[in-house]
Amino acid sequence: MKRTVLSEKEGKLLSELMAKFGEIVTFEEIFSLLKETQTRQVTRNLVHKLQNNGWLIRIKKGVYFISELNTLGYLALNPYKTAQIISKDSYVSFENALQYHKMFNQLLKSFSSVSLKQYRDKTIDNTTFIFKKTKPDKFYGWQEEKVDNYSVKIATPEKAMIDILYFNRNLYSIDLVIEIFKEYLDEINLKRLVDFSERNNFVIVRIFGFLLDLIDEKSDDFYRIIKDRDDISRMTSAADLFSSKWRLYYNKELKRYEG
Repeated sequence: MKRTVLSEKEGKLLSELMAKFGEIVTFEEIFSLLKETQTRQVTRNLVHKLQNNGWLIRIKKGVYFISELNTLGYLALNPYKTAQIISKDSYVSFENALQYHKMFNQLLKSFSSVSLKQYRDKTIDNTTFIFKKTKPDKFYGWQEEKVDNYSVKIATPEKAMIDILYFNRNLYSIDLVIEIFKEYLDEINLKRLVDFSERNNFVIVRIFGFLLDLIDEKSDDFYRIIKDRDDISRMTSAADLFSSKWRLYYNKELKRYEG
C-alpha cells in the first residue's frame, strides 16, 4: 500500500506509541495518549485515516500494527506474534513451526496455526493467516516461546509433523515427513513422537511406522502400539497398495523410496 505523508502531529503520535507500547497497539492505548485533547469518536476517525493511508495495519478488532516510520525505517510484521494476537487459543504449527525449529527452509506465503475456535483466513501485510480448528483433546504438543518479547505457542517438531498428516494427508505431506525423517531424525524426539502419535490416532501411528521402515530406520516403538490390532487404515484416499505388517494401504508412488 502506498503511504501518504504523515502530518507532524500524526508522526509524533506514532513515535510516542512505538516508544511506549511497541509496534503493536490497541485502540485504547492510542486513545490514552489523546483523551486529554479529543473524544473517542475523533480518535476513531484518526485511526481509520491512518489505517487507510497505510500507517496502521489492522490485525483484529481494536488491535493495530504500526507499519512504518520514516525516522525508524521499515518494520516487518512478525507472523508468529501476529498469529498469537489474532487467536490466543491457538498454536503455530505445520511448516511454520518446522521453520521456527530450522527444519524447513522454503518460502511460505501463508502462516498456519491450530486453534480451538474457527476463524476465517485473514491476510495482513501480504501474509495469509490460516487457522485449523481442532478439538480440545488434540490441542497439545506446543511450547511457549518468546518472540519479540511476546509469548507465542509453537508446536514442537513432533507435533508439527503429526498436524501435517492429521489435517492434510496427501502425497505432499507424506513426502515432507519422509524428508524430515531423512534430514533431521537425530533432532527429533522419537519418544515424544511415539507418545504424541498414540494420543492422536492409530492411523498416524501406522503411517509414521511405515515411513520409518521405508527409509530403513527403527520403527519398533510404533509397531508395539498397533501389532495386536486387526483394523485397517489408509494413508490417503488414493492409497492402493497394502502393507500387511502395518495393516495400512499406502500410495504406489512411495515405492520410489524403496532400496
